[in-house]
Amino acid sequence: FINIKDTKNALKDLEEFRSKRYSTVVKLNNVNLKEINKVIKFVIFRKNDLYVDSDTLFDLMQPKGGKGKNHNYHGLSPELLLSALNKISQLLCIVDEGSNRYAIALLAKDSEGNSLFIIIETGCGLGENQKANVNRLVTLFPKENINKYLISVPITKIIYLDKVKLHKIK
Repeated sequence: FINIKDTKNALKDLEEFRSKRYSTVVKLNNVNLKEINKVIKFVIFRKNDLYVDSDTLFDLMQPKGGKGKNHNYHGLSPELLLSALNKISQLLCIVDEGSNRYAIALLAKDSEGNSLFIIIETGCGLGENQKANVNRLVTLFPKENINKYLISVPITKIIYLDKVKLHKIK
């Protein structure tokens, strides 16, 4: 597990997952996903912790432009990844992607000024335990133009939208 509130050790652990491909599931403690429920005044998350495949962590932190087994490489640093997870309830919008998956646009930005999107699947299984009923980080990536993206999303899929914060985004 990685306790995201223990910055020093969390960064050390994320750096290890960036430098070598492992085959395990990682529990991210203290993500406080249920804080999102308070912001949007709607219950999506019933548990605070988040799980992620180590392959996903590896892929997210590899140099931008390549592609792993399941994900594009996004060149995210361990610091940026940790910052995004620690500020997960500071969000711009949530879109229902179907199949218990939610796209969450965060206020956190990458080094190029692009907002970060995190995709989380709720109520899913883990490895051999398909009845685990956990929240799983599917991917996290920078998005260049949130407004353009939102125009393409059917209004019925938008669960939450902070128009004031969104208006301030380029």
